[in-house]
Amino acid sequence: MKFQDMPEGQRARWLAWANSHHWGGGPARFVTVGGCLSMRVEMGFFGSDEIEVHHSHTPADLRSWAGY
Repeated sequence: MKFQDMPEGQRARWLAWANSHHWGGGPARFVTVGGCLSMRVEMGFFGSDEIEVHHSHTPADLRSWAGY
């Protein structure tokens, strides 16, 4: 199921899950990209200033990107 199709409470639980992990970047948040709601997650790389930004439209994509 896409984040944009979820009830607000379910989206809030996924956001809390994402923010319970330390990605090394900024906090996860929901943004609208191209008219679609996505979760924006930033991952920092140890010993580097480089930040990777990932937009997930589904929990499955977010978990896959995170390696779960």
